[in-house]
Formats: sequence, structure tokens, C-alpha cells
Amino acid sequence: MRNSLIALLCLLFSSLSQAALIPTMEFSHAAPFSGFQLSPDGKAVAYIEAINGENLLRILNLETNTGATVDLVGRNRAWSHGSIYFWISDDRLVYLAKTGFEAINWDGSKGRALGGKRRQLDGGNRLNMGNVLHAFRHQKNERVIVENIDVSVRDSSSINQTTLDRTRPSVAQVSTSSKGMDLMELNPGSFSKWLINSEGEIKGAQEIKGTRYRVVYRESPKASFQALPGMDWDDPQVRPLGFGENDEVLYVSRLNANSRWAIYPYNLTRKEFGPVLLENKNYDIIPQTDTPSWSGMIFSPDKKRLLGIRYQTAYPRIFWLDQGLGGVQQALDQALRGRVNMITSMSDDLQKLVIYSRTDRDPGTYYYFDREKQALSELMKSTPWNKEGQMAKMRPIKYKARDGVLIHGYLSLPVDKTQTNLPLIVIKDGGFWSRNTWYY
Repeated sequence: MRNSLIALLCLLFSSLSQAALIPTMEFSHAAPFSGFQLSPDGKAVAYIEAINGENLLRILNLETNTGATVDLVGRNRAWSHGSIYFWISDDRLVYLAKTGFEAINWDGSKGRALGGKRRQLDGGNRLNMGNVLHAFRHQKNERVIVENIDVSVRDSSSINQTTLDRTRPSVAQVSTSSKGMDLMELNPGSFSKWLINSEGEIKGAQEIKGTRYRVVYRESPKASFQALPGMDWDDPQVRPLGFGENDEVLYVSRLNANSRWAIYPYNLTRKEFGPVLLENKNYDIIPQTDTPSWSGMIFSPDKKRLLGIRYQTAYPRIFWLDQGLGGVQQALDQALRGRVNMITSMSDDLQKLVIYSRTDRDPGTYYYFDREKQALSELMKSTPWNKEGQMAKMRPIKYKARDGVLIHGYLSLPVDKTQTNLPLIVIKDGGFWSRNTWYY
């Protein structure tokens, strides 16, 4: 199946690759294959296929080459290509479709919408499922913990308007195999982010007051939330990233002595920060925690320990705490030289891995790596028609402005052209909260 799809796409776009100039439209549509995620046992994979306006979730058993297909948003919806999806057992996964979260077995059986009946809460509010906060793996009722987006209904000129407060979610629990959705924790009105440990317990939260925020924590579900020392209203701001070391440590991002954001462990028994875990003298390290990103914390599938940290300098980098995966990284970088090679998915025993290998001129290829057999095999090229030799390189540069401030950026020069006396197009980044990075 995979080989036939690639052959078809290569045939469709072969004429484009022979042209001197690549049509602009070829840079405007989504990659046909993306987001490969392994099942916990490493025997199946789920991925997105976006071809001819369709947005499909493919589920494939790697041993039998059989599986299922889910239509996520229908045809001609290129702007919405992609989805959230994750495995909750060897056989079952949860995905976000056009009507909300749903669950299905890898072979297409036992599909159902999550949530079922939404019971009424005090004040007339109802449970409305938002982002998934935690997924229990290999449990009989196959639960997930989700944000509950509070709903308020008001009347305005005889028109009922429903508003969703997504910035202050509560927490609910949903079964993927039975109906119903139960509230776990009601937001007091000031919590913008919940911290859930590896056992699915609500242990902390990020609390907002005006333009300041703090981190609160509790020892047990019956205890009250208390500010952690060093993370209160008047302390320097700290961003919680997740629990590790069997929930004995909270990893956070905070400013170091050089006023750069860096990663620190916080001991929850002694209530104190430990030595800096990862920092860079020229770059802030701010892992994203709410969305998939090239910068982020890599936790073990059971969420009990931190395996590594992805971050950005001039190039994407990775800092491995797990020595075994660090060794795998070195071997991959030797086998696939000159490329950014990222472990993007792994089985529960860390022996089966999905590798995404890319450059500034190549959108990337997905590989399946078996650590026991030391075997690397190709799963799929994300964009089969791409010709790396036709693309211009993206070169990191830096220079000083007139006031002495060091400016970082990237420079691309035309391919096979005289690289002097050229016109210049400047593309600024998206604002102080974002940056450009080295990728296709």
C-alpha cells in the first residue's frame, strides 16, 4: 500500500521535477504523509494522509499490512489538514475529528464518540470536552483526562449566544469504551493550566492574577493547593513543564544568571530548585508543552521520567538524559549525515522507534528503527515529489546592528545563480513569542 501510493505520487509530479522553475502551488499544499505514531507495542502505526483535498487518518499494522482509515474533515478542507491523535493501548487510539474526539480500534472496530451524555452541572453549565491532558494506557476502561471548557449562555436581543471560556478550563474524565463524562475538578476561576502526574492525579496548576502567575501544588486530592516556594506571585516567573522521576520532580523553565530561559528541576519533597539541567548562553530554552513542536520535553510513554529535551539554536538540537537513546541518536546522525534526525515516537519498551529525518531542502522521510535488530527501514517520504537539489540552502547568519545588538537570522541564495548584487527580500519573524528555525 505504501509503495503504491508513493509510486502514484511520483508519477503525478514527475513533470514538475523536470521543470526549471517549480510552480508556486507546489509549496502551498500540505505534505501528503505526516505524524507517524507507534502503538505501545510498536506493531502498528497511525499517520495522516492528505491527498487531493482529503484528510485521512491511516492506521496500519506493520506485521500484517492491514488496518483502517478514518475521514477526519472531509474533502476540500486543506486549511485544516492534520489532527490530534494518540494510542491508549496496543489496539486502540483516540483522535480529533470534525465533531470532536473519537476512539477506534486499529482494525476499524468499536468506534465511538467520546463524552456521550454530558450531565448538567450547578449553574446550568455542561461538560464540554477540550484538549486531552492525560491518557491512561492499558487500563480496562481506557480513560482519558480532558479539559472541560465551561459554557455560559446569555440572551442578547432574543439571540442565544454560547461562549466558551477556553482560558480557564476545568478537568473531566472520559471513558473511550462507555458513555459518560465526569467532572474531576472545577476551575476556581484563576487556573490557566493543570499539572497532572503519571498516575492521572491532579497535583498542581498554573494560577493567573492580572499579568502575574504562580505555580500551586497539593500533596493529595483532598489537600488544598498551596504556592510552591520560589514560584509565588512576587517571585520571578516560572513556567511548569511536567513531572518526572516518578513524580518527585517538577521540571520548570526559568531565567538563569545570564537572563536566559533555562530548564531546572524542582524537588517537591525539599521544595527547592536543583542545579540547572539545560541552558545556552545565546539562546532561550522554552519548550512548548501544549502543542506538538520541534521544541519540547520528551517524557517516557508512562510519563514517569524525562528522557530528553528538544530545543532550538541556529539548528534544532536535542539533549538526551537517557543514555541508551543518546547512543541511538549518535548512530542515526552517523548513518544519516547532514540531517536533523528526530525520534518522534516510541514503543513502551523504547525498543521500536519512529525517526523523522529532514533538512532545510528536504521536507523529510519517516523511518522505523528496531533497536533489538539494529534495523532501519523507510516508512514513507513526507513529500515524495520534492527534489532536494532544486531547493536553496537556508544558512544561519548573525551580524551586529548599529547599536551593537547581535541579530540572528537565516539567508537563502538562489540555486545555480551568481550570488552577488542580488535583490533582497527580508522576512521578519512572527513576533516576540515566535522565531524562525532551520527547516524546509
